[in-house]
Amino acid sequence: MSFTSLFKRFISLFNNKTTTLEPISKNAFDNMSAEDKRVAIAIDVIANIDSKRVRPVKGTYVDFKKDIGLKDPELQDKEVNEVIRDKTCYSCALGSMFICAIDKFDRLKVGESGARQSSNSNGDGFGLSAVYNYLGRFFSVDQLAAMETAFEGSSFLNAPRDEELYRRSTLFCKGIVDPTERLKKIMSNVIFNNGTFIP
Repeated sequence: MSFTSLFKRFISLFNNKTTTLEPISKNAFDNMSAEDKRVAIAIDVIANIDSKRVRPVKGTYVDFKKDIGLKDPELQDKEVNEVIRDKTCYSCALGSMFICAIDKFDRLKVGESGARQSSNSNGDGFGLSAVYNYLGRFFSVDQLAAMETAFEGSSFLNAPRDEELYRRSTLFCKGIVDPTERLKKIMSNVIFNNGTFIP
């Protein structure tokens, strides 16, 4: 699947009366370039927001709000995507990208995933190190930090090292209060810029 076909899928969100977009198949994802994988993750974030599987929230990486078995000793050798499939999660920008990337390019066992109890609820979740380590396969540390900074409105934990990128990231979603709209704006930017966040 080329960038052009990915872009056409994204544009279809705006041309159709429906605002939902089907996620990209795992097989198609595996055969994409690095840039197209980043675009596909961004498209899937928007699709998963629209389907209500991903609920954007500030201040947490990934929280399922209940025990879904990520700490179950019998599930430690299973792929994460098998355990989290069809589970609603509450997540920040990077947490949403993590969930969508896991769906497409898993290769991550539950026992190696860094799953933990969420700090915001008694449910299962993933924290900073799990999210950054996994998404580092697709995005640079500065790109991840810039997107998270844009979503949170300030440096959440890791600010981009580039001062100008940090400044632009903090202003990118200024005036947008709704976390869903903030995340859609960030993901749209990634899509329009061929897999790179350029605030």
